[in-house]
Amino acid sequence: MSMPARIIAKIAKSDLQVLLADAESKKMNPSGNYPMLVTPQGNLFESLAIAKFLAADVAGMLGASAEDKARIDQWIFWSFTGHLNDQRKALQAIFGKAEVTQAEFTESMNKAKGNAKTLNVALKGKDWLVGSAMTLADIVLACHFMNAQQVLIDGGFRKAMPDFSNWFERVVKVDAFVAVAGNVRACAKSVKPTVKAEEKKAAAPKQQAAKKEAGDDQDGTPKKPKSALELLPETKFDLFNFKTFFVNEADKSGSAVDEFLKMYDAEGWSCWHMHYEMYKGEGEKLFMTENMLDGYLQRWEDFRKWSFGKMCILGTETKQEIKGVFMWRGQVIPQECIDHPSFEYYKTTKMDILNKPEDLAELRRYWGAVPDQVIDDMPVIVARWQK
Repeated sequence: MSMPARIIAKIAKSDLQVLLADAESKKMNPSGNYPMLVTPQGNLFESLAIAKFLAADVAGMLGASAEDKARIDQWIFWSFTGHLNDQRKALQAIFGKAEVTQAEFTESMNKAKGNAKTLNVALKGKDWLVGSAMTLADIVLACHFMNAQQVLIDGGFRKAMPDFSNWFERVVKVDAFVAVAGNVRACAKSVKPTVKAEEKKAAAPKQQAAKKEAGDDQDGTPKKPKSALELLPETKFDLFNFKTFFVNEADKSGSAVDEFLKMYDAEGWSCWHMHYEMYKGEGEKLFMTENMLDGYLQRWEDFRKWSFGKMCILGTETKQEIKGVFMWRGQVIPQECIDHPSFEYYKTTKMDILNKPEDLAELRRYWGAVPDQVIDDMPVIVARWQK
């Protein structure tokens, strides 16, 4: 019996017995499709039909009006005909159920996340998908998103989708849902998939040599830069050597910054103050705030070659803020920041460290920050480098 049907049966307090199909039951089902529900009124097959039949005994579960009923069907059919297939390849790669290429996995994952975004928009300012109470649509879609939430959709992405995330947590904590599915926990990090290695055709030796000299890809097309930052004018600032020097200098807020100012290329690089805007309930438990900051920086691993900075957790054990100062390539916010799932929740302010003494003083405070130091009238609890 499908999970939505069993959850509905719990809510309706139906006396539902789940049995394995045998020779006798097969005679009762002309379609040969299972699950099948045997009732005094007749037999039903197809999981959605069974769920709707059981939901009819629960007030409001199928909607309070014709419009509500249509909207419930709308979301259920959207999930059955779209989302389930969209996420299939990604889940197959994670669970090892089929050979999936990296490209297929990525496409499937992006579609699943796109569907989560769709729900996030639909749930804006609402607790439930249809009306003011939980309906069959909420139960079916939460079941359909359950595997993706547990292994595919990571915490950073969910943070950027608060309405979707809160809705999912609300549904899976319903007593009947827990009784059937157990305690469902969304993953902090997505599980690494097993993908099929794609075969590449080897080019002829002379072609390979010519392409290598021309700096082309193996198909003869010019190499595309991995980042728009690679297209910026050359800079005299050597980030690698600077990092090596800075992390080994004892007086980071003093002599290290003084030396940095001699190296700094203000035309090729820019400095930014960053302040995370806490949501209600955030910043109240230190271990959660620390996990949030660590997760944020870990998802910026590929940005290390273009950036340097320090982020700090300030405050007390029960009330924290996340602030810091970053330097990165270019004069505007790069695509690498925009693509980060949590970057939009940071308030960023461009600094002018060469012409504004207050900005330079701020950079010195954060880059030299150590625990128990006071910044912005708050003690530093945790300091993390991005280097």
